[in-house]
Formats: sequence, C-alpha cells, structure tokens
Amino acid sequence: MTATSEGDEVVEVTCSELLEALDLSRCLLLMSYIHGSPLLESSTTFESREIAEKTAAALGRVLMLDLVIRNEDRLPCRELRWRGNTANLLLADKMISAT
Repeated sequence: MTATSEGDEVVEVTCSELLEALDLSRCLLLMSYIHGSPLLESSTTFESREIAEKTAAALGRVLMLDLVIRNEDRLPCRELRWRGNTANLLLADKMISAT
C-alpha cells in the first residue's frame, strides 16, 4: 500500500499504521483510519450550489452502496425502516481522486 499523493504525510503515516495493524491482527476497526469530520457538523457542506451538487451526488453513491451491501447503519431512511447513524458520514477537507 502506498500513499495516494506524493508528499502527503498524513496519508503516508495512515498507510503505514494500517499495514502495521493488519500485521498484528486480522480484524480491526477501519473508522479510526478515516480522516474527516462529521457531515452534519460541517458548515460548508451545502455552501454553494456546486458543493451542494457534489455532496448530493456523493450521498447518492453512499445510498446505492448501502442498498447493495444491506448496510442499515448509515443513512436514515423511513421508507426502508433504516434508523441510520449519520455520525458514520464523514466529510474530508479535500477529495483524493481514485485515478
């Protein structure tokens, strides 16, 4: 596993800590390795139309993933009887491209 962008010390440290944890145990909680702040606590989530559209698109992708893997513990959805846990939605300051 390598850092996503060169010079990004946070990513490099996180990757090395994650690899060390995986060497010690086959089971670990990944949430402690995810950087970001709770979505509902962010004041910039819907600051402009462009940011709001990106946020909505990301939430749509999360909903689709949760439907596929039957994860009822993230987004509240009355129609599906999901109570949800919005604390599981984190917003990163910067987005790292998958490419």
